[in-house]
Amino acid sequence: MPNLNKVWFADRDGICSTDILVLRSNSEKIIAGLYALILRNDEFNAEVLKGLKGTQLPRVSFEYLSSLKIPFIPLEIQKHLVAEVEKEEEIITQVLGEITLPTCRRECITSLHSY
Repeated sequence: MPNLNKVWFADRDGICSTDILVLRSNSEKIIAGLYALILRNDEFNAEVLKGLKGTQLPRVSFEYLSSLKIPFIPLEIQKHLVAEVEKEEEIITQVLGEITLPTCRRECITSLHSY
């Protein structure tokens, strides 16, 4: 089964190919970055895969995608969820930094020994 879980939160204007489905949000009601996470959710992706068409270049039509239920979350709850996600991302970034630092040190020491 192909992985169509390709959601990109556009942080700038641009262009895309015609096989990309662009979703725009009402910024007064929706925090788009949060909904990008919701659209990447495994359960939502499983529903998307049910509407799959094509074998060589699998895709989902806009008609099918727009028929899927996406929960509306009140803005205050969205803000709270975004704050929680940002805290978790900070922790992950910190831990990854601690993991990669010894690796970098090892690589630096190894490269110094080669001189």
